[in-house]
Amino acid sequence: MEDIRDLPTSTEQDEQAAQIPEELPLLPLRNAVIYPFLSMPIAVSRQESMRLIEDTLAGQKLFGVVAQKSTEVEEPTPDDLYPVGTIVRLLKMIRTPEGSMYVLAQGVSRMRILDYVQDTPYYVIRAETLEDEVQEDKELIALMNNVKDLFNTVARLAYNISNEVLTMILNVDDPGTLADMIAENPSFSIDERQELLETLDVKIRLQRVTVLLTREKEILELSRQIQSQVQSEMDKTQREYYLREQLKAIQKELGEQDQQTVEIEELRKQIEEANLPEEAKKVADKELDRLSKMHPSAGEYTVSRTYLDWILDLPWKVSTEDNLHVKEAEKVLTEHTS
Repeated sequence: MEDIRDLPTSTEQDEQAAQIPEELPLLPLRNAVIYPFLSMPIAVSRQESMRLIEDTLAGQKLFGVVAQKSTEVEEPTPDDLYPVGTIVRLLKMIRTPEGSMYVLAQGVSRMRILDYVQDTPYYVIRAETLEDEVQEDKELIALMNNVKDLFNTVARLAYNISNEVLTMILNVDDPGTLADMIAENPSFSIDERQELLETLDVKIRLQRVTVLLTREKEILELSRQIQSQVQSEMDKTQREYYLREQLKAIQKELGEQDQQTVEIEELRKQIEEANLPEEAKKVADKELDRLSKMHPSAGEYTVSRTYLDWILDLPWKVSTEDNLHVKEAEKVLTEHTS
């Protein structure tokens, strides 16, 4: 989640909205959604997009952004773009040595595209601004409190959310801005972020954010539980390994060998003496290596040992001469069936 600072006041928001021109250049975004009054860095590499930024920087510094429906499209047409986006203000532009740009843009207002009035060298649109629909009551307050509690829990489970961002979100008083700040969560898909951008009813937007945060919380809790179980099993296995190694060292010091070591060495000797075919020996050696790392009390130990015994018992180098006399075979079969 981006570091968001200095959110504008209601008066500043009204002033910014009043300055929006009738026509705006439009920048398609591959994999991002920008929300009103929040800042986001944008990587710009398309030639037409860089031309747009240069013209905007020299002029009104306002332009529209809208997400692509598919990130795979290189040259998006109007049909490849969502109809709802955001009017943003260009705050800063930096050129890279590779010839591309990074720009910092701050959202001004939601917008709906009414018409495309220009397509070269970049799109220019006519758009209408969209305002939040807010009904302030106890339900709205309860939704805000619940969302903040959920986000606080998710922040504690996820280590990629800074304390600064967490503190800022927990102190936001505007319900629409609260929903938008949380909507920037990178775990939400582009389709989900776009849905939240298009949802003007703030209650419904907060309800949707609640659902997405609850899903994120459950995933993080399950992930932590699985990680804890795996770590516990690894610790147990590691402890058993060290104890076995210590036991071997003690027995070696005393001139003794444990039963498993004796058994493994005996099997290794039998494999070497069995004169197995190359492929069979590879399988036997691999199985013996597995067996040597198991504890004798493990259920799989017996299975592995039985498999090795079966390999060693097969008559790999014993053969008999085939009897291909049909009459003799018929005689034998007749005797067995009579």
